[in-house]
Amino acid sequence: MAANAALSRDKDPHQVHISLVGSEHMRVSWITQDFDAPSLVEYGILLETTPSSATGESTSYSYFFYRSGDPGQTKWTKSTLEHVKEMEHHVFLLPGDLSYADRSQTLWDSFGQLVEPLARSRAWMVTQGNHEIETIPILMKSAFRAYNARWRMPYEQSGSGGLGRVDRVRTAVDNSVASHTMVQYEHLLIQGEGEAMRKDMEKILYAATVDMVFAGHVHAYERLVEWYRNKGDACGPVHITVGDGGNREGLASKY
Repeated sequence: MAANAALSRDKDPHQVHISLVGSEHMRVSWITQDFDAPSLVEYGILLETTPSSATGESTSYSYFFYRSGDPGQTKWTKSTLEHVKEMEHHVFLLPGDLSYADRSQTLWDSFGQLVEPLARSRAWMVTQGNHEIETIPILMKSAFRAYNARWRMPYEQSGSGGLGRVDRVRTAVDNSVASHTMVQYEHLLIQGEGEAMRKDMEKILYAATVDMVFAGHVHAYERLVEWYRNKGDACGPVHITVGDGGNREGLASKY
């Protein structure tokens, strides 16, 4: 019995989270210790019955560099999640720098466990930031390995980058009950570090009539009026900085 119980725990899903994949699908992701556990999801419209099922794919990755130190999840992170829990919402947007694991895979695990109560019940749409790069010079040049394995987002369904992608998003929004087009980045387009990116991307967003741009990176909250080419423009998007979620580095005093 003890052996069977241990085997069952290895097969159990952990760090469950869901995300949107196009207009008619959702992705359910989780971590398990058993490489042979099936990627099977049973679902339905009621909690009491799950008449439908779907089988997906699995992925794994190896990571040989660990470190110990100040964790990337704090009491302020928990406070933010408590506020999110209290708000009625359908989708949670997170513009990068998720776990602050910085190569420590145990911190990726603890982050997944921390957010699972919310991430398994509402769609979390996230993007990567500088803390997800996790490369090691010479030894490991491939970036975003843990992020791509643990928080796979529907980039295939979004099509190619650039204006074509934003146009498709806009068309989908216009044909639904939604009334706004939103874009999220980790780096800001309106601060010093994002100047090069602003020159490349701002005109694309403007042409696609994007309404709002969310960004993190700077550990503060800031909201601008409609903005384009470093000045107010009624046809430009509203830029909102939401990098104050509670990371270990604290709030920005100057930015």
